[in-house]
Amino acid sequence: MRFFLFVFLWGLTSAAFATTAPNSTPVNSAPIIANTQNSQDLMYQQLFSMQSQLVRLDEKLQQQKSLGNDFKTLEAAQQALKAQLANLQTKLETQEKLQTNQMSGIDGRISDIASNTNIWGSIFTLFGLIITVAAVGLGFNAKNRAVYEAKQAANTASESHMEKWLLDNKGKLISETKVELEKVSLELKERAEKLEAEARAALEKIKQEQQQAWDALLAENKDVVTSKRNKEDNTATKHNKPKVYQTAQEWFKAGINAFANSEYDEALNAWNKVLGLVDSEQEPMLYAITMINQGITYGRQDKLENALRSYATLIEQFKDSSNEELQIEVAKAMTNQGVIYGQQGKLDDALSSFATLIEQFKGSSSEEIQIQVARAMYNQGIAYGQQGKPDEELSSYATLIEQFKGSSNEEIQIQVAKAMINQGIAYGQQGKLDNEIRSYATLIEQFKGSANEEVQIQVAEAMCSQSAVYGLNKDFLTALKSHSMLLEAFHNSENSEIKKIIANSKANIAEQALLYETPEQVLIRVAEAEKYSENPQLLAVMQFIRFLLDDKTIEEVFTALTKIPTEMELKWAFREINDYLTDNFEGIKQQQIQAVVQYFEQHKDIEKLRVELGIKG
Repeated sequence: MRFFLFVFLWGLTSAAFATTAPNSTPVNSAPIIANTQNSQDLMYQQLFSMQSQLVRLDEKLQQQKSLGNDFKTLEAAQQALKAQLANLQTKLETQEKLQTNQMSGIDGRISDIASNTNIWGSIFTLFGLIITVAAVGLGFNAKNRAVYEAKQAANTASESHMEKWLLDNKGKLISETKVELEKVSLELKERAEKLEAEARAALEKIKQEQQQAWDALLAENKDVVTSKRNKEDNTATKHNKPKVYQTAQEWFKAGINAFANSEYDEALNAWNKVLGLVDSEQEPMLYAITMINQGITYGRQDKLENALRSYATLIEQFKDSSNEELQIEVAKAMTNQGVIYGQQGKLDDALSSFATLIEQFKGSSSEEIQIQVARAMYNQGIAYGQQGKPDEELSSYATLIEQFKGSSNEEIQIQVAKAMINQGIAYGQQGKLDNEIRSYATLIEQFKGSANEEVQIQVAEAMCSQSAVYGLNKDFLTALKSHSMLLEAFHNSENSEIKKIIANSKANIAEQALLYETPEQVLIRVAEAEKYSENPQLLAVMQFIRFLLDDKTIEEVFTALTKIPTEMELKWAFREINDYLTDNFEGIKQQQIQAVVQYFEQHKDIEKLRVELGIKG
């Protein structure tokens, strides 16, 4: 029994510590147990050690901060447990077969003994040895009874009586031994089932405890709220301040639920309750996370100054902390602070926030902090671009790409991929089309196999932009190849952003085809683009191309243009076909064409366009 219990507990422990001890060697076979007292003592010591490890397992699981990892560990433990139990059942079945074979052997031995009465002493010894070895090997109590009865018969009976006694009692001996074997086997099964039930109950308890902890996790930070504050009654404190019924943790959960339901006033009320109940020194993590949430909630309400105050308070209070978890919150606050400054147009303040974050945390080994560093570098590049500083913008993107190009973290990979896209766009704005194409090609090559959807959006964007740049270079065949590569890679994608990119690429190819294909071929491409997109701007451009081919009137083009929402940014530039538009049309149609082009590129005034086209209101 010690042997089977040891194997079971060892299997459970091995599975439970899969994440904390990855180099431990799994138990693949049962150890051999010597028949000595020292070995038994050693087995007890190992058993106690396994039990201690199980206790430590429970403690480690309580301390885990990442719920996803906890459940992976539990599932691994459960699988290992099932494997061990299956192994135990197999051993039991094998043992029963062995017992049956042994009993058959004993039966044959008794018959041999009965037919050779001239060597009873030796045969009796052999018979006793067989019974003894079988019983000792399996740990059964039948041994003593079989030896005792055999010896008594040997001392009192003659050779003829011995022969008769053995023949008369062999059935009884075999039957009693089988009964003992069956009793022990049943006991082993019952104990194994009991151990399985206990283990499952323990695992279920841990899962329930982790599920309870989930309610106190931040969706972004995944930090477990560990407030131990007890419920307070509604009597006055020694400062005559009325107490509340809810704990800080309960208010925190209420804030999470309110935020998830877009009930931002209720969420802010909950965050204020938490901040009023906790001590920032005694419970710094709960305090810091609540401050982050408060800032985010103010941001959702467009109360940007309030959000900035929340972030500034957090940064000032914990910026010098050596606690890595608090450093993560400080880095997040700095990132969010810089983004809000950018939204306000305070680009110098935004750049200051990003620069402070990068300088303070660029050497941190924390992956969560490195994510914030990467985000800061990306947003820093955007801010420089908004200031009209392309060299500084490109430098920020280049630093980000170089520092994190080998990162396996998906959040960081997203920032790298976005930086490569923006790098290409910045090169294009400088007229460095070769550099632009290289940026897109590098992105495609590095991330084309990524399973991350955000990264795949950037890959698709790079393929589309690459095709457009080849069109500007008057390389229509290579543009078609890039377009085909995009369709081949993403034609089955259900991602709405990728679908928009494909539609945009189809429209680009239809526009470029004006220079290289027959009107009939162009109209086929236009129809494909219209079928694939619901974007009113793109559809208006396709109507304009049809007008160029005398397939639509200018009135129909104008109607399509009026359907573009006024808040939609017009991005179409007709750069690929500017010469085509100038050289191939004249008279009133030329005037109408130029009016539409100017509407997209310059004034974006639909009423002014109406007048220029001569269309009555």
